[in-house]
Amino acid sequence: MNLEFGGWYNPGTNWTRNGVMLHEGALIVLDTLVASEQASGYVAGPVWHMLVEDEPSRGETRSQPWFDSTGFTDSSAPLPRINNASRLLVMMASSHAEAEQGISSRMLWGKVKPWSLFTKLRVEPGVPAHFLTVLQPHRQPAETVAQATAITYEGSGAFSVRLAQGTVSIAANGSWSVARQ
Repeated sequence: MNLEFGGWYNPGTNWTRNGVMLHEGALIVLDTLVASEQASGYVAGPVWHMLVEDEPSRGETRSQPWFDSTGFTDSSAPLPRINNASRLLVMMASSHAEAEQGISSRMLWGKVKPWSLFTKLRVEPGVPAHFLTVLQPHRQPAETVAQATAITYEGSGAFSVRLAQGTVSIAANGSWSVARQ
């Protein structure tokens, strides 16, 4: 997956989203935002809306925060599940150490109040900000999945992600590779 959005937030600000989904269901998404002069001082980053009833639980493994959410259903119908998973673990990282991860819940789109997971960073004009998100459907205890997951920023917009299945490398240009264990 490779998506590019020019003029995001304002003229001259560009956002690129690259991703890879593994056969087991893990989705790895790399967002890159290059702010224009008009966006100087803006706070930006990816937001993932989770339409679930209960607040996702939180934890931290090797200084990397994670969130775990139950069920992929609303009050009327279940959504498709990947490998019969009923939980989703989300880990996020950034190329900038000062980036923050968090969670909030606000009313959106008329009576819909999702839990929103986010990474945020005050952006500088012309300086690429890279954000990596790993979304893993699972059936194990969240701590077990989190312990088997590690995100490393390799520099120049590239990240490597260690998962139980192997290691995924993804670069800012969208190229990626998977090394299975």
